[in-house]
Amino acid sequence: VVGSCDLPGFAYDVCVAANRAYLAAGDGGLQIVDVGNPRLPKAMGYWAQAYAQGVDVWSNTVYLAAAEKGLVMLDASDGASPRAIGMSERPRQARRVVRAGGLVFVADTETGLWVFECPIAKPEAGRSAR
Repeated sequence: VVGSCDLPGFAYDVCVAANRAYLAAGDGGLQIVDVGNPRLPKAMGYWAQAYAQGVDVWSNTVYLAAAEKGLVMLDASDGASPRAIGMSERPRQARRVVRAGGLVFVADTETGLWVFECPIAKPEAGRSAR
């Protein structure tokens, strides 16, 4: 083990970009950790307004699979204070999320796969397919 960092909640998923680790931490929400020095990772910020189970990052936008809250997008340009910039209550049980090219794919335990177009200012306005 090179390093570790204790965080609230359960770590369900992680994505690393630009010396930051973004963790989907269940009831701990989104946790952002500075991993610039992997021997001394440091908690730097969080957004805990949803139960987070999946996470992906594109540039400074975090895509969060937020269980009953669906898909949540956050601006994490300030890693200490991420802020919500978009949300879709569909799907209803979002578990995993991946952004690939111009699309965001969300796995939902109740209804299967949802696909949204990017950029998504308002995800509910994007096309979705199940």
